[in-house]
Amino acid sequence: MNKKILFLVIIIVAVILTGIYFWLQRASTHPVDTQATPTTDSATKIKNPTISNSANDLRGNNNLEAIGLTWTPDEQAAEYALFRSDSINGPFVEIGRVPAGPDRRTNAEDITADALTKTLCYKIEARDASGETIRIYEPICVPKWQE
Repeated sequence: MNKKILFLVIIIVAVILTGIYFWLQRASTHPVDTQATPTTDSATKIKNPTISNSANDLRGNNNLEAIGLTWTPDEQAAEYALFRSDSINGPFVEIGRVPAGPDRRTNAEDITADALTKTLCYKIEARDASGETIRIYEPICVPKWQE
């Protein structure tokens, strides 16, 4: 087989597999309605749900002593700045940065004992190579750990 054709086939297969992977990732994350009426049936109540913003591009979950965050990548981003607050309206304080790019992750973990005792709110800013903010993800608030 011609090397050019083989290379093209490999690229097409890689693109298809990448698309399937991201489709499965998105399909496995369901937004939770935080305004739903509380239930007293412990079998149906989710104590520590995954919280998602309205665009479903930022998600968070309470892992006892850490908050796990995942977000949809922005193709133009060189890095992501992560912010935390006690309120959805802020003020937000920067807690870290994650480099962006095709081989970079779009997740982070905020290891904090506060996850046990209070609701924590997060927002993420995608920044370009010059450090300018090119996208601000709608914030989310992850409830404190529930036993």
